[in-house]
Amino acid sequence: MKKINKKSTKRFLLSFGGFLLLGTGIGIGIGSGKTINQNQISFLNTKINNLSFQLREYSEANKQDKSKVQNLKIQREQLQLFAQDLSNLTSSNANLDKLSSNISNPKASNDGFKAFEQPFLNWKESLSKKVLSLTKTLKKLSDNSNNFTEDSQKAIASSLKKVKNLSNSLKSITFNNTSSAVKAFNSIQKAQNTFLTQLTNVINLVSNQIRKHKQEVDDLNDQITQRDEKIKELAEKLISQLGFYLKWMSEFKGTLKDFDDSKFEKTDKVQVEKIKTKVNSTLKLLTTKEAYFNQLFEQMNQSLTDAQDDNDYSNIQSYDLNDVNKSFERIIKEYDSVKDLINTLYEKEIKQKISHISAQSQQINNLEQQNNELQNQVDSLNNQKTTLEQNLEQTKNDLMSNLALVLENQITTLDTIEQTIRSSSDANADASADKLKNQIEILTNLKTQYTADNYSQTFITVVNNALKVAQEVIQEYKSNVLDTLKVQYQNTLESLNSTKEELVATQSELNAKNQELTNTQNALNSVRAELEKNKIILTKTQETLRTTQSQLEALNTQIIISKVEAKTVYDNVKELYDNIKTKAQDFLGSVNQNLDFSHLRSQLAKIAPTFDERANLEQNQANIKSLIELSTNLNSAYQSALQQDYDINTAILNNSISSLNSSIAELQKNVNNLSQRQNIYSTLLVSNVNSLTREYKNRKSLAIKIKLAAEQWQINVSEIKKLLALSDLQTPENNAEKQIDFINEYTNRIINLYTETIQLQKKIVAKTENTLNSKNNLSKKLQNQLDLANDEIRGKAFTIKNLNNENQNYKKNLIEKNSLINSLQNQIQTVTNQLKSSQVEKTSIETQLSKVRSDLSTMTTNYTKFKNLILNSKLYKNATKHVLFYQPYGFGTELYGTGYKNTNTDKQKYGEYFYNFTGNPKKPQQVSVLNRINILSRGNYQYKFKIYYIDANETDDANKLKVKKVQIPLDAFNNDRKYSFKLNLSEKETNAGKTTSLQFVVVRRIEFGKFEFTNVVANLFTKDYGRGLDYYNLVITSPTVMVAVDDDE
Repeated sequence: MKKINKKSTKRFLLSFGGFLLLGTGIGIGIGSGKTINQNQISFLNTKINNLSFQLREYSEANKQDKSKVQNLKIQREQLQLFAQDLSNLTSSNANLDKLSSNISNPKASNDGFKAFEQPFLNWKESLSKKVLSLTKTLKKLSDNSNNFTEDSQKAIASSLKKVKNLSNSLKSITFNNTSSAVKAFNSIQKAQNTFLTQLTNVINLVSNQIRKHKQEVDDLNDQITQRDEKIKELAEKLISQLGFYLKWMSEFKGTLKDFDDSKFEKTDKVQVEKIKTKVNSTLKLLTTKEAYFNQLFEQMNQSLTDAQDDNDYSNIQSYDLNDVNKSFERIIKEYDSVKDLINTLYEKEIKQKISHISAQSQQINNLEQQNNELQNQVDSLNNQKTTLEQNLEQTKNDLMSNLALVLENQITTLDTIEQTIRSSSDANADASADKLKNQIEILTNLKTQYTADNYSQTFITVVNNALKVAQEVIQEYKSNVLDTLKVQYQNTLESLNSTKEELVATQSELNAKNQELTNTQNALNSVRAELEKNKIILTKTQETLRTTQSQLEALNTQIIISKVEAKTVYDNVKELYDNIKTKAQDFLGSVNQNLDFSHLRSQLAKIAPTFDERANLEQNQANIKSLIELSTNLNSAYQSALQQDYDINTAILNNSISSLNSSIAELQKNVNNLSQRQNIYSTLLVSNVNSLTREYKNRKSLAIKIKLAAEQWQINVSEIKKLLALSDLQTPENNAEKQIDFINEYTNRIINLYTETIQLQKKIVAKTENTLNSKNNLSKKLQNQLDLANDEIRGKAFTIKNLNNENQNYKKNLIEKNSLINSLQNQIQTVTNQLKSSQVEKTSIETQLSKVRSDLSTMTTNYTKFKNLILNSKLYKNATKHVLFYQPYGFGTELYGTGYKNTNTDKQKYGEYFYNFTGNPKKPQQVSVLNRINILSRGNYQYKFKIYYIDANETDDANKLKVKKVQIPLDAFNNDRKYSFKLNLSEKETNAGKTTSLQFVVVRRIEFGKFEFTNVVANLFTKDYGRGLDYYNLVITSPTVMVAVDDDE
């Protein structure tokens, strides 16, 4: 069966358990969360109704308060007119003062009252009119006294009564003479004072009422403003809720369409058709409801915009939130039913996958066991190779020791001959001795010039030359001295025969020479033993034989040897010759017959001279000399043949070693590739282990809560206690088998916890059903919990699927590795059989390879250390992975993690740079300093810097480190100015608005040669009111984090 693509499957399996309060925090719970229990649903519905009622109540209250404000304004205007009228009633005291002076004048009685009668009457008439006006004003105030307090109303009634009495009293005032005029004046003056008192009281009363009206109007306006803010907030929440619903409806439609467009194979066609039919009906419902929600959304947005334009939120439009939520619940219900049908398509496949993974795990174990066995074989071959190399080295050491011994014997022999010749009476003795001395020095210098590898070119040639010169010198010495000595000795012998004393002396001398002959025989035996040890010692037999020949010739000049002694010497030389001849014949029988050994065969074909006891001594000595020369020639031919065979074998093995080294280098690359793949697989296993560990802890926490709830209902929780009592497993490290076992164990535990918690929830539902009589709601709750379990299991199924894919890759890698190891084993075995000589070149290559590996490991370690030091630093993580904490019932709270907490100061200091780089006159809402770096510059006459920063948008760690070169003008810091440059500018469009993010650096010169570089991030968010979001919802991060500054020389 073909699966839905991974992206659509993730969307389709969304769990709604966490959506108790969605969007802005006022929506009712949807999905499985809405069926936790009926009380919660009732509580949320009541809260929704209260919020809707609040919105209507705020609107009605605003309307009433605005009506009151209007009435109060009208009343205040009326009161202000009253106050104006009352202010106009105040009279001037100028005429009154003149009239008072005339009345109080003593001469007035003589003149009579007629003189001031008319002014007096005018004053009285004016006062009466003012009293009448005050009376009318008080009457109006009394008629409209509803807005006055009870005390104010009483004060108005009292003033009205007093003013009426005052009006009546003024009417009764008359005078007909000066005396009565004075009394009338006093009465009118008293009435005027009463009038002024009442007028003042009324004015104060009206002024106080005007102030009260103004205060009341201000209070009402404040209340209206506050309610407008609350109405706006509620309206935005309602719009946000609609936006939230529309967003999820769009997600649902996309998920259902993805499923409807998917093609299934090898599955139940009837079930698939049933699901697609259900999907189509759900899509129709979604389309209808989405159109309805969009209509409400546009109407609410338009209403909010009109209210903002009119600054009047009293008539803002609302909608029935309860009806909208019920419609959305219906959508969720239909969506869940589709989800239930799909779950059955995956359960069987998940079980098959789990079984398949277990089988593959066993296969991996088998492959790893085979790999270990092969590795042991490779190690064994390497040990054998090491042993052979050690044996070769030991052989070389033995060869060098034997060569040194032969050379030392040769030098000693020549030194003895040189001293003998130099001490003789021959006139040419010094010249001959000097030749030997020169050869001795050459042999002495040879000690430091030959090695086990080049001895055939250096040691043999020099030693042969030294032997040749020594033979020439001895022959010359023999011709010059020994022949003469022989004649003299013969004469002496004849004279000695005549006397016993001479015979005794001769016998004594003969015994001494016999002792020297015995010593010579021992030296010959030592040389023969060395030749029998190995082929190298054989090459030096020639020198020893020539030395022996020289010694014999020297002895022949000094003594007369007997036939018996000559026969002994002949037998020893013959035995040495036969030994060399036997070895040479054995050698020819064992070597490659294609090689040319004709010279050796010709030497073997020669017949050795015999010892004739009837011949004289000189003839036998000549035979001995011929036998020695024949032995020497045979030894040289044998040595040459050995050297030729050795050179051929060395060339063949060197070619094999070169071929093997090339193959090993190629195989090493393949092994490294396999190691990298194995590391990737191990990393994925570790990631899955960590993910399952977190999931298991979360599931245990939920199971504990359900267990506590079950215990409250007195339900048996023994099974879940057993599951919870299981101890946490130790996290496996670097062991694929243990990691897979860990994943299987935790997967089984999670499934068991799911199963047991569902069983407990079923029992809780049954108990709750009897108590609350709400079987349908509880059934929905159980179904939703089952959905949660299915969702989680499906998520684990995808994890297992990923593991399966990785196992397949790992299996292929193991097969390839097995093949490579087999090939390597065969090649090593072949080379091991051939490897019997020096491998200096291979050792050198391995040494270089080991050094390169060590250097590469060091560089890799340093790179990883410095990379982790930067990418795992708190500065980098805080700047690139900042998380905004959002509370659904209030404004967002920004948690800056950059190390510089005073964001208000950052905004004041660096907010102005936003316009410089963007040209946008708006100020950014968020400005935060990421990092500061101080540097002492080495450039005195130019400011050139390299700014290193991490580019978080790069996926490859090797390319994350970027550098920006900046050259700052020399006058950029005059008058304490600062210099700034941009690192990155980006804009992001979303359905909530547009975000403009700027990252830049501000440079300040602290003092001469010292600079401060400040890395700043600034965000400007342009709000879309249709989504109810603002900049406080915005996450502040930076993709470019400055980590270092240096001079650009």
